[in-house]
Amino acid sequence: MKKQIIAGLVAGLIVSGLGIAASVQAQPMTQTLDTETAIGIGGLMICDVFYNENEMPIQGAIVKKAVLDHQKAGIEDHIMTQETSNKLEQYFADFRASSEEQKMHLCNQAIEFARNSTFVK
Repeated sequence: MKKQIIAGLVAGLIVSGLGIAASVQAQPMTQTLDTETAIGIGGLMICDVFYNENEMPIQGAIVKKAVLDHQKAGIEDHIMTQETSNKLEQYFADFRASSEEQKMHLCNQAIEFARNSTFVK
């Protein structure tokens, strides 16, 4: 139950806390966030919670730094299309339904996203 609540909070934080709107009604200077980046940063944030719950501080520090790097690079200034928002919600649902082993695999993919992300470079 605690994990479901935390995962729900993370999902809400990603959509609202990052300032990413779930519509295409952009202001003139706002850019649209691509699906891969939205899922990548979402994966990093949910994996931060996962690592903290499982007392994995090294992995948690890696994903936390990647999230901060993306925030500093301006991810908060982007919006999401409804399609991207739907795919992100599906990613969260898939993560929550995954086994511990699958969650580790998804978190490894999130770390790989952080290593290869062109958003922060």
